[in-house]
This record gives sequence, C-alpha cells and structure tokens, in this order.
Amino acid sequence: MSTPVPFAVPRLFCPFDAAIHPEAEAVDRRAAAWVLELGAFLPDERSVKRTLAARSGLFAAMCMPHAEASRLETFARCGYWAAAFEEVYCAGGPTRTAPDLFLPLAARLVRATQSQDPKIAAGSRFLAGLQDLTRCFAQHASRHQMIRWTEAHRRWMTGNAELMAYRAAGRTPCLDDYLLTRLNSVGGDAFFTAQQMVVGPALSADECHAPAVRALVELATTVTTCDSDLLSAAGGGTGPNDISLTVILAREYRLSAEEAIAHAIALRDRALCRFLILQQQVASRAGAQLRAFLECLGRSIRANLDWSVSFLSARHAARGFTTPSLGAWADRPTNDSPHAPPLSAIAWLWDDFPC
Repeated sequence: MSTPVPFAVPRLFCPFDAAIHPEAEAVDRRAAAWVLELGAFLPDERSVKRTLAARSGLFAAMCMPHAEASRLETFARCGYWAAAFEEVYCAGGPTRTAPDLFLPLAARLVRATQSQDPKIAAGSRFLAGLQDLTRCFAQHASRHQMIRWTEAHRRWMTGNAELMAYRAAGRTPCLDDYLLTRLNSVGGDAFFTAQQMVVGPALSADECHAPAVRALVELATTVTTCDSDLLSAAGGGTGPNDISLTVILAREYRLSAEEAIAHAIALRDRALCRFLILQQQVASRAGAQLRAFLECLGRSIRANLDWSVSFLSARHAARGFTTPSLGAWADRPTNDSPHAPPLSAIAWLWDDFPC
C-alpha cells in the first residue's frame, strides 16, 4: 500500500482553553480494563489494539475536567465501547456496506438501552456491555435523560444505516443530505446525552429540551463533525469511494481538495461563531448545572481537536495512513456570518430562540 502524502490542516479557530481531569490516567486505565474484560466482542487482537489506542479515558478527561471520577469513568467506557462499535461494524466488517445485515443488530442494540433483560443481548458481550453502561448511568440519571439515551442511540443507528445504504449503492449524497445523515451517524446526541448525565443529572426536562439547548448540542455536533472529517482527510483517512465532507464539497461544487478544505472550515467556523453567541445567551440565565453542561460542550470541541491529533495517529498508522498535523490556532474565524447557511439540515440552528 502506498502511503498518502500528508498535508497540514490549516489553522483552525478554537477559543476554548485546554484542560484535563487530575485523575485522567487512572480513569483511562480502569476504562481500558473494562474493555479487556469484555474483549470477546472484538474479533481479533488487532481490533483490540486499535480500540485501546483511542485512549477514551483521556478524551473524557479533557471534555469534563471537573467531573466526578466514577461518573467520568462510565463516560470513558462509553468512548471505548463506541470505538469498538465503529471498528467492528462501521469502519470495517461485512455490515459496512450492508444495511440489511446491520439493521437487526441496530434494533436489538437500541432495545438494550431500554431493557436490562440479558435475553436482549442474545449472548453478545457487545450488547451486554451496552447494558452495563446503561445500568451505570441509570444509578444517577433522571428518567427523561434515560429516555433521551435510548432515542439518541436510535438516531445514531439510523444514521449509520443510511451511510451503509449510500455505500452499498455506490451513491454519494448531496451536502444537505450528507449533513442530515452524518449528524446522526457520528453519535453526537448519544455522546452529549451521556455527558449531560455525568455533569448535570439533576437538569430538568425543560432545561434539557429547551430549543436553545438542543440547538447548542447540535451546533457542537456540527463543529466536531466538520473537524473530524477535516482531520481524517488530513491524515489520509479518506479514500476515493469514501463519503466525507471534503469529498462531497469537492464533487458538488467542483472544487480542488484545497478549496474543499477551505469551504469546510468556513462552514465549521460559521457554526462555531453561532455556538459562541447562543452559549453566552443561554448561560446568562442558566442554573449552575446547565452552565456546567454548556461549558462542557465548548470543552468538547477543543478536546475533539486535541484528541484527534494526539491519539488517533495510532489508528491511522495501523491502517497505513499518515498522521494529521494541526497548525497553530487561528486568531479569528474565516467566516463569522450571523446568518444561516443555505442548508436545510442545519438552518434551524440560527433561529431566534427564547433563552
């Protein structure tokens, strides 16, 4: 396999300071040990190594540097579980291009977030692991957060099935359709619901489901999704048949690779600027737990960049790809337009919300 020529991601605007939980290493060790105990859901030693290379405990610690350590560990386990899921069912394996094979598993997986009946796992250590995570969260999360946990997994699985269907048909979606699918397939709703259960278990349903709060979650998901696609491309992690933001931009608007990257950065900067304005508006009237959650949304944007560059290099290398490099932070965004982009998938994020 020839090694792709690496290129540096242009400087990105990211106004959030880096931070990490003081027990980060210990949390990561314990979460990794949990993965090894449940290692039967990974097909081989290579998959185990690639999953552990994610260092999900360190990522969790960067997202929530002030969280209670035991809850942070549950979140770190979720990160490892998600990395294993991506490894086995999305990045590789027969289901990558076979939604018909994936959907029965997806249905059982969503059910596993609702029921602790071991028969739901059907002997799968993988699904049993998800049930274990759900039990841990249920010890302190509210009822409406647990309902949201299930719905978030339903969205996550639906998005992945849609990507698999595109791959199976050899079809590339337009940018608007891609965003509809990708914002689900990235699992952002499940990620931020888990984060909410860690830092804000006493948040009310009204706070969690307020339109402005839901918009902030999706804005953070939009920014991190763009960043993940950018860094994957920078590391050579996209091939000619892959579906990603830069590939779609280049095809839809007939752009060079460099122009597609610039357009992707402009889109993420626009979403990030909207996030900063809305976050300040909501935080000015929020209670302590909601403010803590809003702070973690911003920290997660920074953590995703730091973690992607520092810890995904091992996963890129294992697949023969080069490591992405990230330049210094940009002083200002490339696009700070206060208006919604002409994309129906995300235009609602620029609506006027009661805060």
